[in-house]
Formats: sequence, structure tokens, C-alpha cells
Amino acid sequence: MSEFEIRDVPSQHTAAIAVSATTEDISEVMGEGFSKAFDAVTRAGATPAGPPLARYFAFGGPTLAFECAIPVAAPFAGDGEVKPSSVGGGPCVVYTHVGPYATLRETWEAMLAWIGEQGRTSAGPGWESYLTDPGAEPDPAKYVTEIYLPVE
Repeated sequence: MSEFEIRDVPSQHTAAIAVSATTEDISEVMGEGFSKAFDAVTRAGATPAGPPLARYFAFGGPTLAFECAIPVAAPFAGDGEVKPSSVGGGPCVVYTHVGPYATLRETWEAMLAWIGEQGRTSAGPGWESYLTDPGAEPDPAKYVTEIYLPVE
């Protein structure tokens, strides 16, 4: 695993939909969530400003609570279930994960351990930015995901 780093991450507007899923149905729920968010961005004539992301609010139980979001260039007004949101706006631990989504949990655990070793604490929900489109890349070993966790 390569190095974690702390970066000042600028605030990024998003168009986001709140969802929840078990680990078994996360792929399906994410696909639907990203589709709804992207459709709302398109209807609004907003400009996407980066790859889709998922920001996690609850880990560890049988159900994950998170939002599927599309970064946008300007504040998003909202459209039904898709609401304005944002990520960033301060220091974050950042890591580029290469490999299948099934191994992301291990990376999150290593990141949390590293933060503790640095004498820091998390300062809010973290997110994953999906740089690889699984529909375009059939090999999960080649998926690239950036992980961000705000820290104090």
C-alpha cells in the first residue's frame, strides 16, 4: 500500500441523493443513485465537475448510509430526491486505491489506523471518488478510487 497524505481539499459542490444499502446490494443501489443524480444534473443543465462519488455517513452495521453524488461546477438547486450538497473544504487524508471495490474496506481500516498514528482524528464523513467506470473497464484489479477523509 502506498503512502497516505494529508491535503487541503477545496470545497466541491455536488448534486447528491441519500441512500442506504446492505453490502450485498450496494452495487445496485449505487448504480441507481448515480443514475438519478446524473439525470437531475442533466435536467438542471448543470456542468459535471468530476467523477461520481459516494460519501459515507454510517459504517459497520448491516446497512450503510451514504449519498451518491455528482460533483458540479456551481451550486445545485435540487431536483426531487437529489439535493445540493458538498464535500471537502479543509484538510483530508487522501489515498489512491487501485483494485477491486471489495478491498476498499481494508484500505479504509488502514487509513483510520494511520490517522491515529499521526495523532489526528476524523472530522466528518469520508468519501470515495470513482475514477474508473466499471462499465468501461472489465478488470476490477484496474479500478482506481480516490479515498478522502476529513481530519482535525
